[in-house]
Amino acid sequence: MKRKHFYLFLSIILLNTKIVFAQGNYEDVLYLKNGSVLHGIIIEQVPNVSIKLQTKDRNIFVFKMEEILKITKEETIPAQMKRPRLTKDIVKKRGYQNITEITLGRNVLGNNNESFPGNIDGVLPTIGIQTINGYMFNPYLSAGIGIGLQLYFNPAFVPVFADVHLNFSDGPITVFAAVDAGYSFTGTEIYGITSAQKYSGGGYFNPVLGIKTYCSRNIALVFSFGYRQQECRFYETEYGSYPNYYEKSSWKDVTLGYFNTRIGVVF
Repeated sequence: MKRKHFYLFLSIILLNTKIVFAQGNYEDVLYLKNGSVLHGIIIEQVPNVSIKLQTKDRNIFVFKMEEILKITKEETIPAQMKRPRLTKDIVKKRGYQNITEITLGRNVLGNNNESFPGNIDGVLPTIGIQTINGYMFNPYLSAGIGIGLQLYFNPAFVPVFADVHLNFSDGPITVFAAVDAGYSFTGTEIYGITSAQKYSGGGYFNPVLGIKTYCSRNIALVFSFGYRQQECRFYETEYGSYPNYYEKSSWKDVTLGYFNTRIGVVF
């Protein structure tokens, strides 16, 4: 009889140990409506009001129930067994978004050598930087306002534009299309950048096609290429040759067309 009690006691101990061990391999996971996902242990819960979660690094977060999309319990994978995976969970769903890019451009209309003294045949490239602050309405659509600085051979333009981004999928790697449209001020007007030539700004238009790849949660790299059109005016002086010498100055409307590449980060 004592032996039966011993076996029963041993079975209960083993069962409890198995349950505790199994529980130790699971963690609480909060999926928030803003697209964030947090892993840890729920240490306090007020029904229909709030949840308090402690992460592995002992940070404590409190969320209202209306901020939470769902709560799950998922298996914990040992660190040595974890492999980086690109899943839809790391894709930002909605909220504030910043896109900062470096731009490189190459003239395709072949007319900027007429307006930029010293830029023979228009072969010199342009370089610039731009930043866009906007809002992601869903995984497919975002819009914002951007400002940049485009350095040409002599002048510099500061485009201020509206931006619309359209992603073709909601996965961690997606093809996207974007359109920037606005007006370019001169570098002299905004930053006091001097130029050997008088010029003024004009309309700005830049459609692109590119690829966005998430490298960590809510952070992605973007690469795109497209056509950048810059409307502007230059003050030029024409000189007549022998025997009809003359000097004539006037403003000339110029359309600058550039094939441009953009590389940047989204967060």
